[in-house]
Amino acid sequence: MNRLTAFLKKIRAVQILTVFLAGILVLVSTACSRPDVTAGKTDVVAGRTSDKIREEVPSGAVTSEYKGGMNNYSDVDPRNQKVTSAEAKAQLLKEQAQHRIDTKSSNNVGENVRRVADDATDKLDQVGEKLNENARTAQRKADDFGDKTKKGFANLKENTREGLKGAKDIVKEATEGAKERAAEGTESLRYNTSGGQ
Repeated sequence: MNRLTAFLKKIRAVQILTVFLAGILVLVSTACSRPDVTAGKTDVVAGRTSDKIREEVPSGAVTSEYKGGMNNYSDVDPRNQKVTSAEAKAQLLKEQAQHRIDTKSSNNVGENVRRVADDATDKLDQVGEKLNENARTAQRKADDFGDKTKKGFANLKENTREGLKGAKDIVKEATEGAKERAAEGTESLRYNTSGGQ
């Protein structure tokens, strides 16, 4: 019996290993079966780069030569050889900062006062709108609270009414039960005093 269970366990391990290896084979064969993927790898290995123009690309198209930068190509814009990308980015940031300075402040006091006054009316309008919105929200919440309070009092009133009605029924049943027991007790007492006759 032990040999049989060992044999079955061995078969399971072999089957699991077979399925695992078959899965790996499927993944590898699928990943490596595309000719364009394998061709791209051999192109890099062979030293060929994207500066070789394909047949469907017009001969006048601009291509980037391999320079060893990010993504294996140059970080410089090929259309403008005089400016590097870092210089272009620095120039753009400088222009944006200057524009912000020019629009926000100037040496002309009258212009600054006018700009602040124009901004103040917009800010006051925004504050007014926010206050109106907050007031509407508070009013809605107060109305909801009032409605819920009315419903709560109505439920309380109804529950009290039902409770009193139930209490009256309980007292009535208890009274009737007590009368019946008293009558039974009286009847039993008469029976016992008469000597069972």
